[in-house]
Amino acid sequence: MPRYVTSLRADAKLAHIGYPVTTCGVIFPGVHRVTDHMPADRRICPECVSNATGFGWITEDEAAALLRIAPTERDIPAAVVEMLIEGTSDREMAHRLGVSMRTISRYVSSAMQQAGAQTRFQWGYLVGMSHAG
Repeated sequence: MPRYVTSLRADAKLAHIGYPVTTCGVIFPGVHRVTDHMPADRRICPECVSNATGFGWITEDEAAALLRIAPTERDIPAAVVEMLIEGTSDREMAHRLGVSMRTISRYVSSAMQQAGAQTRFQWGYLVGMSHAG
């Protein structure tokens, strides 16, 4: 299973495969995060995908799927909603998405407001009821 590494700089846009040295040769000496899952808020480095496929770390199908991932600013709140449904903590969501706790709070508040919920419990109930029908 490949590891994904991303810079925590605000202008970072790509996730790379491999750690401590990525398959494309990028080294992360500064602040960064390493995960076992492709971060929802990044695109994958095409060179890393090509090299990882050549090394046999990922299949051609996995490579094609990774290259299709192109998150937008609107996808991050959708990822937050999915993680809330899974029961992911705010801290873990912030870590996975590479955003601040304050940003997570804003997204959660927005999701609750859109559903007309006053509390997270009420939001969960409303989401559950909408999926039950």
